[in-house]
Amino acid sequence: MRVKRSSEFLKVFKNGRSLRENGVQIYFRANQPHDKSRLGIVVSRKTFSRAVDRNRARRMVREYFRENHGRFREKYDLIIRIIEGAKVLLENNLHQILERAIERAGLFTK
Repeated sequence: MRVKRSSEFLKVFKNGRSLRENGVQIYFRANQPHDKSRLGIVVSRKTFSRAVDRNRARRMVREYFRENHGRFREKYDLIIRIIEGAKVLLENNLHQILERAIERAGLFTK
């Protein structure tokens, strides 16, 4: 499931917590009314000027979430924001950076 509406994004931005790790910023908030964790992705045109690169970054984040959504302790609304300086991520280790950041936030079960 995905976070789609701007009002849902705003709830996570305002009421959730955030964490920054090597070109990726993660916002998260527990979501009690939903039965699964949900994902929102923000990739700006300033970070990646080409649509191909923005879409590739989104696909990589969605793939990571799909593979690991069962590991979350609770149900969360999770927003992944790819920030400036992250262009290197596409070639290298976006999955490893996401793994480190989510573990640092304490969102995975042990």
